[in-house]
Amino acid sequence: MLKLVSNGAPFSPCSDRFCTEGYRKPLTPLETLDRLEGIKGLNGIGLSCPLEYESLDYIKKRLSKKGWGVNTVCPDTYMSPEWGNGCLMNRDPGIRRHQIDLFKQSMDLAAEFPGADVLVWLANDGYDYPFEDDYARRWDLLMDALSELCEYRSDVKISLEYKPKEPRIHQY
Repeated sequence: MLKLVSNGAPFSPCSDRFCTEGYRKPLTPLETLDRLEGIKGLNGIGLSCPLEYESLDYIKKRLSKKGWGVNTVCPDTYMSPEWGNGCLMNRDPGIRRHQIDLFKQSMDLAAEFPGADVLVWLANDGYDYPFEDDYARRWDLLMDALSELCEYRSDVKISLEYKPKEPRIHQY
């Protein structure tokens, strides 16, 4: 059976540096879920963490009515200016700790849905110019964070989303 899953990204306003408010009207999480339910053949969704819905019970009941599951949980690593210098590799220990804790919260959420994983997208963990960064130090920060996450819950898979660029010119 073909597995077709989507998160709400296709319905986002798609803001960018040229149009920071986006190119279309933003939808509420419930409006996005309504749109997802209208996609023929869809049998699951991805969730964001922190959870965008009123409660875990609410989303479980709504998904159950459709016979859907959750494929992945994506922690927010990019929606705040404070994460502009990275999340799991941020030089600021407070920001890095906040992100590691958010990933742990995401792992707990994923554990509520059999087979769901946690998506690690490093977003702003990167650099724009050669020699701008202490590459070895930043790799050590990443390895420390991933080790802590893997030790936290061995029952939840972690998936790394690789992008060679965006939003940084070079991502780790």
